[in-house]
Amino acid sequence: MYAYLVTIYKTQFYKNRATSLSKNLFIGFSNVTIDTCTFEDSLIPSNTQLTTQGTFINLMMSVDLNVKGSSFVNGDSQMGGAIYLSGGN
Repeated sequence: MYAYLVTIYKTQFYKNRATSLSKNLFIGFSNVTIDTCTFEDSLIPSNTQLTTQGTFINLMMSVDLNVKGSSFVNGDSQMGGAIYLSGGN
């Protein structure tokens, strides 16, 4: 997502999949508010090879992120936690 001003409101992200970066949001060069959202994943078996960076959100350069009233449940990623910050945030 590349945008000047974005609000994501009352949205559910549930069991999304990806082979790299993030399973849900990949954000760069934006001002983003995430309000009253749920991010939920199923737990991955321990023998599974993960290649994602940030279970739910991956932020790259120049991002202003405001998260309020939201929950992150059962996240699992190769690098980072619920939110992964990469360079210049």
